[in-house]
Amino acid sequence: MISLDEGIIFSVASAASSTQPQQQPQKQPKPPTTAPQQPSAEGDEPIELVVTGEPDTGYSVPDASTATKTDTPLRDIPQSIQVIPRRVIEDQKITRLSDALRNVPGVVTSGNRRSLAPDYVIRGFTTQNTLRNGFTFPGSSTTPANASAVSNNIERVEVLKGPASVLYGNLEPGGVVNYVTKQPLEAPYYAGEFIVGSDSFYNPTLDFSGPLTTDKRLLYRLNIGYENSGSFVDFVNRENFSIAPTLSYKIGDSTTLNFGYKYIRQDGTPYNGFPANPLVFQLPRNRFLGEPGDREQSDTHNINFAISHRFNDNLEIRSGFFTQFTNSKRSSFRLDFGDLDGSLAPRF
Repeated sequence: MISLDEGIIFSVASAASSTQPQQQPQKQPKPPTTAPQQPSAEGDEPIELVVTGEPDTGYSVPDASTATKTDTPLRDIPQSIQVIPRRVIEDQKITRLSDALRNVPGVVTSGNRRSLAPDYVIRGFTTQNTLRNGFTFPGSSTTPANASAVSNNIERVEVLKGPASVLYGNLEPGGVVNYVTKQPLEAPYYAGEFIVGSDSFYNPTLDFSGPLTTDKRLLYRLNIGYENSGSFVDFVNRENFSIAPTLSYKIGDSTTLNFGYKYIRQDGTPYNGFPANPLVFQLPRNRFLGEPGDREQSDTHNINFAISHRFNDNLEIRSGFFTQFTNSKRSSFRLDFGDLDGSLAPRF
């Protein structure tokens, strides 16, 4: 039978036939004193095996906060929103979050002159701005908004499609991408991963979390990641380092204060690919049309505070602050795509 409160219960009962021939009992070793005595064959009672546990949601996420800024079930939200949970990021071994957005229909990455991170095109509108835990994360002409988004400290990615994105201010009506970061855990957690791939790619990451005090009022989480990779294109390489500590302090039974910091350093070769010109088919695929010394570097610091107080089960107030400091520089040659004649490639 099935019990909704206790889990799944399997009942097993043995039926002894009166016509079954009697067998001479064999001498059995004496059971340990800690083992329970089994009932006789004539008086067997049903054996109940109780299976308990929480259901595995898998790739399904029941709620999201991007559309309404509340923990509302997705089935109750009229807007179009799709969530990429952490399990998808781990199973697909995603190291760049732009690859995670391939799971969302209507969202593609756009080619641009910046190699640190691409822009997103949502329902035909190109957007340079994204969200980080609900805060607008603006991009600029030198530093894309997605440049400091690495997968090792992201819990899930929420995509809100349509003009409802104006809820967060000056954003394109096609939609908006919200990166939700990992939060501290009450139970100790330690994880490490090392991913290797072609073109000299290696990516070690560390993820630590747990309580700092015995009463579990002060929690921490620390994410560290490093990436180094080459390319099939000559002189093109990339190196990233990130560290993201997070603290959560439970001031009272209903009040929680969160503090987060993130530093990421990126150093890579700007590479735009070949121009849209039939002449490039005469070139080898590993040809680099810039200079060997072309570099693009950025140092980004993110700081955020958040405090929440729950008055009851139906009312909660939250307030937060987010700021970012970025220092970036770029030195590279670019092609004049519209003036190729087959023998010369004008650059500036």
